[in-house]
Amino acid sequence: LDEYKKFLGIVQEVCEGFYEYKITIIPFDKRIKEEAIVTFDSFNPINDDKLLIPKSDGGTNFDEVLRYLKTTNIRNQNLLVVLSDGEFDIGESLVLQTLFILSQSKNIAKFESYGRVIELRI
Repeated sequence: LDEYKKFLGIVQEVCEGFYEYKITIIPFDKRIKEEAIVTFDSFNPINDDKLLIPKSDGGTNFDEVLRYLKTTNIRNQNLLVVLSDGEFDIGESLVLQTLFILSQSKNIAKFESYGRVIELRI
């Protein structure tokens, strides 16, 4: 929960640099946790009561996120920000500019060819 809230704090700081923004948080492990998806924007800020970290079934299937994004109205002018330990592979093509925020520095080089990468130190 602490790591998740720190990540959201980073996202919120980035957003505050813009007049308008819209954020969709898509929790996932092996599948998208649709019941826990949260959307907020500059006119309706995030409510801590809505922040639910669903129980993980273990594992990470990032391709599920990419397939899910293709079914939404999220388009290529948007930015995808991924919080992860980096213990996954990418098999699908990325549909958005992507920023990977990784908690394990050993995986940073693995994702540099896909987008920007930073390490989240907790």
